[in-house]
Parts: sequence; structure tokens; C-alpha cells
Amino acid sequence: MHTLDMAHEFLHTCYGGAVSVADVPQATLMHRLSLEMGVLEQWRITVGQPAWVSWTLFVSQPLKQSSSQRMLLSPDGCWPQCINSDALRACAEQGVWQAWFNRLEIAHDPPDGSRHGAFYDQFPANSSGCLAVWAWGLSASAGILRSLYPQLKIGVIGHSRGGKAALLAAAMDAQIDAVISHNSGTGGAASLAVSGNEAESLAQLAAQFPHWLGTQAQDAAKQARLREIDCMALWAHIAPRPLLILQAQDDLWANPLGTRHVYQALQPHWSQADALPSLRLLERCGGHAMQPADWLAAAQFMHEFC
Repeated sequence: MHTLDMAHEFLHTCYGGAVSVADVPQATLMHRLSLEMGVLEQWRITVGQPAWVSWTLFVSQPLKQSSSQRMLLSPDGCWPQCINSDALRACAEQGVWQAWFNRLEIAHDPPDGSRHGAFYDQFPANSSGCLAVWAWGLSASAGILRSLYPQLKIGVIGHSRGGKAALLAAAMDAQIDAVISHNSGTGGAASLAVSGNEAESLAQLAAQFPHWLGTQAQDAAKQARLREIDCMALWAHIAPRPLLILQAQDDLWANPLGTRHVYQALQPHWSQADALPSLRLLERCGGHAMQPADWLAAAQFMHEFC
């Protein structure tokens, strides 16, 4: 089977397919505030007339600016342990803009694994899982940011489930300039076929978080097929754009062994475009949570390759 066909099969079987929305997102500036580190803006993004979904997009512009401006866009605004003053400072010190939103305003992430939220209220029969919906939110936000700040190079970044969504957004949206995934594990940068003893399996992911995935991913035979194809078939379509995989060696649930396997398997796709240095795996110890040092590494990566 052709690589493109395998990527298409993986996308539809694992995630329920890409989200396509005819309505064009619109942006309204709600507030602008000057802070010690720079300027913070709040934009209201609405989709549809009347709007069937809306979310707040925060944009942090650092005081330190360079001739080539870069931004990191995150869907993790629902997690204070990801988006906080330390994260803002790490990026601002590198002169990198930061933008973020709360993905739960688009699709909820309830503990019972049900599909709820504005997207599913509007499209109740849609088969896409939340990861694909959140990826659409990243792509829509990136499109708005490109229209507001055309000088920016935009990299999408996400932690854990946000990292899965960031990879998916970049694989589906060729206009995204770079992607950084942090401890994204199963359904993200980790192999489904190669894993350590304590790593999360696809079956465990589908059982605990069924709403993240497409409905076909619940079937054992389909899961076997996904392990056979593996995620490289889809992530290869990010090449040759810059891809940084951040992985904690002691975050065994996120499958560092499988993540190294994917990194190695992807290298020929970047090598063919003479872009291998912009495919990078950065490992550290320190557990699952996203740390200021991770944001610093992401900002420096953007400086080097965007």
C-alpha cells in the first residue's frame, strides 16, 4: 500500500478523520494589556453566523523582538501547569511570541468518555474524535494568527493529549510552520508497535479515553491494523517542516522506547529533503509535566529552524 494511503487509513481509523468546517473563523480584539514581559492581547474567535462555537485566543507579544518573528501556539490553556508565568517568561526571554486557547471550549474532555461540547452539539453525527477536533481548533487559530500577524512563523506545541493534537494539526495543515510535541505518548509521537513494559497500549487508550479517538479505534481488529501501519505513516507528512519531540525518559507511560523508534523511522523522510537537523528528539528526566526548560527548548528550536 502507498504511504499516502496508509496515512489516510491511519487518520480515519485512529482519529475518525480530519475535521472540515465550511464556516470561516472570525476574530475580535477584546482587550490589550501592557505587562512587564510585553503585551498581552485577548481575541474572541467565533465560527458561524450565528456563532455555534467560540473561544478566547490569548496572544503574548514579548518586549524583546527580532527581525524574524516566531510564535508558539498551544491548545493547553485549560492546564495551568502548562501555560503559566514561567512558560511565558521562558519564551519572552527568547523573543518568541506565545499564543494559547482552552481546547475544552471547542470539545469537552469529560471523565466518562462521552462526546460533548460546542463541536458535537453542532455536528452530533461526526465521527471525528476530540483529538481531531482540537487539531482543527489549532489549525483555525493558526489561520487567524496568520491573518493578524503575517510576519510570524507559527509553530504548534502541545503537552500530552495536547501534543497528540499538535502533531495531528501539523500533519493535516501544511501551512503550520513547525510542531513540538511534549510527552505525547500513544496516539502521539510514540509507536503503537514498539513499547516498553509500562507503556500505555492503544487498547488502554481507547478504553480510558474513547472520545479522543474515532469510533473504529474501539475495535480489536482495527487496533491490530493500526499497530501494523503505525503512526509514522501519518507523521511523515509533516516532513520537511521542523519537528521537535520532547520526551521524558522516566515517563514510562508515554513510551520513551516507542518514541525513539518513531524518531529513527522518520529520519529518512527529512533526509530526503536535506532537512534532517530540523527533526529532533530531546530527552530529559523529570516526569510527565511540562517544565519551563521544555518551553525554553521549544523557543530555541523555533529560533534555530524557523
